[in-house]
Amino acid sequence: GAELEQVDLGAEAQLPADLLEQLGAMTAKVAPAQAVLLTGATGFLGAFLLADQLQRHPDLTFYCLVRAEGDGDGRARLRSNLEHYGLWQDAWASRIVALPGDLAQQRLGLDDTTWQGLVSRLGGILHNGAQLSYVAPYGQLKASNVSGTLEVLRLAAESGAPLEYISSTSVYEASAYRGQELDETSDLSAWQGIHLGYSQSKWVSERLVWQAAQAGLPVRLYRPPLIAGHSKSGAWHEQDFLHRLVRGCLALRQAPALPMELDLVPVDYVAQAIGALAWTPVESCDVLHLHHPRPVLWQTFLEGLIDQGAPMESVPLTQWLEALANEPRNPLYPLQPFFTHQWGPEQLTYPELNAPGMRARPSCALSRSRLSALGVECPDFEQLVDPYARTFLADLLVHG
Repeated sequence: GAELEQVDLGAEAQLPADLLEQLGAMTAKVAPAQAVLLTGATGFLGAFLLADQLQRHPDLTFYCLVRAEGDGDGRARLRSNLEHYGLWQDAWASRIVALPGDLAQQRLGLDDTTWQGLVSRLGGILHNGAQLSYVAPYGQLKASNVSGTLEVLRLAAESGAPLEYISSTSVYEASAYRGQELDETSDLSAWQGIHLGYSQSKWVSERLVWQAAQAGLPVRLYRPPLIAGHSKSGAWHEQDFLHRLVRGCLALRQAPALPMELDLVPVDYVAQAIGALAWTPVESCDVLHLHHPRPVLWQTFLEGLIDQGAPMESVPLTQWLEALANEPRNPLYPLQPFFTHQWGPEQLTYPELNAPGMRARPSCALSRSRLSALGVECPDFEQLVDPYARTFLADLLVHG
């Protein structure tokens, strides 16, 4: 999964001149008007974002970009995703419009008539869609994550629609920020030392969005960390990295002793935080940190699950990798390079780069204060252990 060629991310993160000119001439609308475009609605966070928005804004129509064979297939995919997480309400059907398209294509894969229809109708864009992979290089992710963001910015420039953009904590992974405390106002222009292709694509995308904000586009930018299961139901995206990691460990009955710090928050907290702030007036670029105020160590997370009855033990990483190498059906088998590949001059693995003292220390104090005033609070880890343990143990009963 290592990137074989060096990519100049600074050069990648430059808005095209024609888009800058378009943004400079744009007249911003007052969000959210009558219609909103949502990308990534068929994903995990996307389902909760869509449900939250539908509840908060009963007069809005939501256009959802979805890879589908047609309108009918797109509507079915959106409904199936909401049903999967227990969110669907029949009354929403008339307010959800499926737009068969693709982030990786020019004009999002939409024909001219559909594109111009969005330009005239949209009062806001909630850009959540991205291709997530912990092993794919930047070149494989660029079309969806970077070019897709550029197409969203073009739509925003043409329509004047304010942008609510879902970024990621991976934008802090540059060597310059290791061990540094970063708040919502910190400059993140450094990129050297960002190793994972996904992290690189999110840094480039965020810089493009930031430049668009400086050129006049109203932008609110959210940086969520690892997005975990629902704080009450425990509903979790089954292909999420942490879910996959725990399932793989349960299958082996062993878990690796890793120095990794987990900055994880429940999906309902992220959706509520975004929902509470989205479409409120913004000038230039407003940044929100959605980190957990008290990140948890992987070992603490693991011990919490074991205390709740998860049948596994913590073992040294080398022992765990030897066991995993003999289990090709384990969900973690394809991800072995994630645990072993050594990056940069320090030759550290990705878990080691995310150890306390190595990773950046982002502060969420300003954001927490704003969200608390709106009644949005992040649950303590102790409140999450029970619903998460129930989810993983139920999965173990089903899959063995």
